[in-house]
Amino acid sequence: MTKQSFATKIFPNDNYPLINVRDYIDYILFIVVCRIFCTYLTTIDF
Repeated sequence: MTKQSFATKIFPNDNYPLINVRDYIDYILFIVVCRIFCTYLTTIDF
């Protein structure tokens, strides 16, 4: 299953900007990864 087919199942409307949705999801994942990484760094005892 590709990202486009997955997005099409979530948003069946053909006029919906699928690329914007994928960019938004990538942006959210980036923030989540950064928060986890920062939390991981703060838990290390240098």
